Amino acid sequence: MDSNHTLPGLPFFKPGSVVIRLLIQALVCVGISLGLAIAGLFAWQWQAVSKPKVNELERLWSQGHSRFHRWSSFFERTKGPPKRRIRQANKRSGLKVRPCGRSREQVVYDKMGGALLQMGQQPKGVFQPHFLVFRVLLENGPPRAVCLRAGQIRDSRRLVAVVVISTSILLGLLIFISPLVLRLRRIEQAVASLAEGHLQTPIHVEGRDIVGRLADGLRAMTTRLRSLFDARKRFSDAASHELRTPLARLAAALDLMEQRPDAGLVSGMRADVQELNELVDEMLLLSRLEDPQRRGQGQAVDLLALVQERAHASSRGGRLLPQISGESTSMMVVGDRRLLARLIDNLLNNAQRFAQEHIRLNLRREAGVVVLLLSDDGPGVRKDLVGRLFDPFVSGGGGSGLGLAIAQEIARVHDGDLQYRGDASGGASFRLQLPIQ
Repeated sequence: MDSNHTLPGLPFFKPGSVVIRLLIQALVCVGISLGLAIAGLFAWQWQAVSKPKVNELERLWSQGHSRFHRWSSFFERTKGPPKRRIRQANKRSGLKVRPCGRSREQVVYDKMGGALLQMGQQPKGVFQPHFLVFRVLLENGPPRAVCLRAGQIRDSRRLVAVVVISTSILLGLLIFISPLVLRLRRIEQAVASLAEGHLQTPIHVEGRDIVGRLADGLRAMTTRLRSLFDARKRFSDAASHELRTPLARLAAALDLMEQRPDAGLVSGMRADVQELNELVDEMLLLSRLEDPQRRGQGQAVDLLALVQERAHASSRGGRLLPQISGESTSMMVVGDRRLLARLIDNLLNNAQRFAQEHIRLNLRREAGVVVLLLSDDGPGVRKDLVGRLFDPFVSGGGGSGLGLAIAQEIARVHDGDLQYRGDASGGASFRLQLPIQ
């Protein structure tokens, strides 16, 4: 195969502009953005929450001794300060007093509800387990308990949790994305090689996930492309050969006419021109059948009536009249009537060319399909041609070799199939299968 083939109509497979590369770049950008966002969250958490509280606690600690001393006598006089005195205390000193659950111990907060001091040990008997409490020795008074609310504790713990969880997520993403990116990179390299025309390039990617299915699809596409390129090469070589023959005859006839005009030469030239026209028409029809966008619209067709019509038409000019057997009721299929008529005509013309005494047609219904069997008593098909019988320009003798290729392609267009089946008597036999309406 020519290694310089390109893939027309697939611009996104060009190196440097592959969709897969864009996907990889997008994943990298998402990962970087996520990392920056998490880093920014860490910085904000520290600047907006942790650092101001640390600074405030340090300030309160430096002033705590005098304030505790000022409130110590009040703690000793009352088991629990009244709410009015609490409000007045808040306005005057920025401190408030709240019972701690014990008879004579109080809890001291700043005006925002935060603790005056950092976290200490949690004594027994504290009324709320999520308060961390420690004791403070005051001048001229008994020890007092100072609490740090759980909300403040959670702020610092939340920062640690965010760091741990985010780091775990990033590591998980790296572990998950790394092999994925590697497999996508292999597919990208294979696609770039295919775009350059190297259709034998292997795609070493396996798996049942979406990447594996993508690789399977590319392998199937590559196989199809190789088949199409091979068929195109065979078709172009055969077409060149078939066109060269009548053109050579026309050139020879023109040379003879220059020497001496002859009415017989003119007639032969017209026959050659007619042969060329028919050959070009068949080549165009085969090309149109291979293009799904250029196929005709389907309609209901009575296959039995169509077979009877084309059988009688094929017997004109003294040729054999095909014998029709099988079911006698209508057999409706969906398709292009003109193409289906061409399919039957090609099979009958092939049989008329080789049959000795009879051509038989048999129509019957099978599970969801209509089957047409056509057989003749001719010499049959040579064994060396059986595997290539439906290839363009392959002929067992006479004709252009396009008839059976067109017939099989018409069958496939109609979701059917056409196969060669050798006859036990030595003749040729074909089996046409079409889905019933």
